[in-house]
Amino acid sequence: MNRIGLALGAGFLAIALVAGCTDDNGDGDLGINGDTGTNGGASSPLDTDNGDSGTATPAAADGETVEATIEDGTFDDQDIEVGDTVVWTNEDSEPRVIASDDGSITSGEIPPGGTFEHTFDQRGLWMFSVDDGTELVEVNVTD
Repeated sequence: MNRIGLALGAGFLAIALVAGCTDDNGDGDLGINGDTGTNGGASSPLDTDNGDSGTATPAAADGETVEATIEDGTFDDQDIEVGDTVVWTNEDSEPRVIASDDGSITSGEIPPGGTFEHTFDQRGLWMFSVDDGTELVEVNVTD
C-alpha cells in the first residue's frame, strides 16, 4: 500500500510541476536562454506599503528599455516605471541565473554575453538574486 501511495504522490507532483511550465508569450521557449519575450508580465512585488491596492496597472505602450549588467555575480539596483523593460546582460565568464525572491520571474540560464528581459506591468518592489546568492538586488517600479 505504501508503494502505491508513494507512486500516486510522485505522479501528482509531476503533474503539478508540468502544469506550472507554460509558454506565456507564445514563442515556444518557456522564457529561458535569452528569451526576448515579456514572459507574460508575471509580476508579484513585495508589499512596500506604497498604497498599492494589489491591482495591476496596465503597462504603458511607450515604456523605456533599461539596461542592467550582470558583473561579478550581481547587478545594480534599478528604479524604473510601470511598462519599462529591463534587459539584463551577462558580462561574467560563466552562465548566470537571476530570479525574483518569490519565483515569479526567473531567467533560466543566461550564457556569457547573453541577455534576458522582462517588462514590468505592475508597480512595486521586486527583490532579485543571482545564482540563488544571498545578496538581494532591488528593482523598484513606480508609476
